[in-house]
Amino acid sequence: MMPSPGPEAVFPGDNDIVHIRNLFRPDNKDIDMYRFVLDGAGVFTAEAFAERLPNSSNLDTHITVWREDASGNRELIARNDDYFSKDSFIELNLGPGTYYVGVSASGNHYYDPTVDDSGIGGLTQGNYEVKFDFRKNASSSLVDAITPANPTPAPEVLDTLNVLFDGDADGNPGGTYDFW
Repeated sequence: MMPSPGPEAVFPGDNDIVHIRNLFRPDNKDIDMYRFVLDGAGVFTAEAFAERLPNSSNLDTHITVWREDASGNRELIARNDDYFSKDSFIELNLGPGTYYVGVSASGNHYYDPTVDDSGIGGLTQGNYEVKFDFRKNASSSLVDAITPANPTPAPEVLDTLNVLFDGDADGNPGGTYDFW
C-alpha cells in the first residue's frame, strides 16, 4: 500500500503575507475635509453612507468635527464611528463660527486636520456619500413677542401667528382634506 501524498502547499502562505504587508502597508490614510461657516445657531447633522449605498461599499467611516477659534486653532468637538452599522452620524447644537468636518476610514482618527497626509491606521476603503444638514433655531422675534410683560403682540406678529390652514386646497382657508 502506498502512502497518500501530503497536502499541497498554499501560496502565498501566511509568512509571505506578513512580509508583503510589511512592504506594502494596508493602511488607508485618506481624509476628506469639509469646511463651513455658520452665521447663526442651530442643529447640525453629518451622516456618512457607505454600507447603506445601493452599491454597498466596504468602507467603515469615521466622522470628526472641529471648531475654529479666534486665533485659527481647531478644537475637537465631536467624533463618531459606527452609528448605523459601519456608517457614521453626528448631531450637534452649534453656534456661529467656522467648522471643519473630516471623513476617514475607521482607525484613522488620530490625524491633524492642519497637516496633509498625517493620518494612518485606516483598514478599509471604498466609496461613500456624506450628507450635511443645518436647521437654524427659531427666530427670537416670535418667541419673545408674547411675554408676561407684553401679553398682546403687535399686529404684524399676530398675522404670522394666525394663518388659517387650507385643508382642501381650493384656495380658501378651512375645508377638510379627503385623502381617499
